[in-house]
Amino acid sequence: MMSIHNRMKCYLVVVALVFFSPAVMLGAEKEDGIKETVVRYNQALIESARTGKTATLEPLATKKIVTKTYAWIHSWQDSNLYMRAKLNKLKFEEIRVDNNASMVRTYEEWSYDYYDAENKKDAMPTTQVVYQMKYTLYPHQKRWIINDVKVINEKSTPLEKAKK
Repeated sequence: MMSIHNRMKCYLVVVALVFFSPAVMLGAEKEDGIKETVVRYNQALIESARTGKTATLEPLATKKIVTKTYAWIHSWQDSNLYMRAKLNKLKFEEIRVDNNASMVRTYEEWSYDYYDAENKKDAMPTTQVVYQMKYTLYPHQKRWIINDVKVINEKSTPLEKAKK
């Protein structure tokens, strides 16, 4: 027969499993959804810069972010310059989640160059840029939406120098 002390331990373990496991699982699911949104946002940003169309950003970010991105992209494209971007590395450094918002800090390595569509030639040399970014997201219709994007730190290196 189990002592009262051992029965109490078993009871506490069962209570912990019943109450805390779903919370841990929900937290992991939230983090996965947040990470997926940030990854998809960056993929959509690459596509938008290449094509000039920001529709792929709309389910991932607020209208304010999409409009700002549209203006930035078209300021280049008005001069017939199209960005070719590649996200070489994305590392999630911190994710904080609560019910109403989340904050994500990332380390990102990008390479960019610009193509002159009118003259059909490269317009600027490839540059490697390392960013530390902060994304703020909020839940909306069972998914996460990017509400704010901030560059915390940025370091650019022309690719010729980056290879040395």
